[in-house]
Amino acid sequence: IAGNHRPRLENFDEGIRRRIKIIPFLHKFGAADIRPRHDVLEEFRAEREGILCWAVEGSVRWHERGHLVEPRTVMRETEEYFTESNAVAGFIQAMCEASPVYKEEARLLYQAFLEYAQDANDARIGRNQFYERLEELRYSHKAGAGNKIMVSGLKLRGSSNGKSANASARSSAVADLPITDN
Repeated sequence: IAGNHRPRLENFDEGIRRRIKIIPFLHKFGAADIRPRHDVLEEFRAEREGILCWAVEGSVRWHERGHLVEPRTVMRETEEYFTESNAVAGFIQAMCEASPVYKEEARLLYQAFLEYAQDANDARIGRNQFYERLEELRYSHKAGAGNKIMVSGLKLRGSSNGKSANASARSSAVADLPITDN
């Protein structure tokens, strides 16, 4: 896809992420930069051996590695694009904390997402699509106690669902122990 505007995506799976790369074109050409086509082609003709050598060297390196090396600028721009395009990823970045020990009730996450999406003027998505986006971002959900669906790896900022009540009580009890020198 080549164009002036980034495409709006509905899907953010690995297939799309492998295929779309954002290449920033940061230089703007003004009137002083524009030259007659004949002059540009003449310059290329004078440098053709060097251009061919550069292309062959690049092809050899590509063949030796077995893949192209993606420039850091392209990786950064592409990741930023996917984060901006994916309302769920933006929600997680803005409203959640992530850690393998965290668990949050899926219903609460979805309600908070709907409020976030409304405030951010993002398109609303359904509950199932929300869960699919969480899965794509590697946050799984499954049934927990009391028929509640829990999402692993996330908690809403300010929520106490990051640790079990026992773990929380243990850590505060340890913090209250006096320090002694023996």
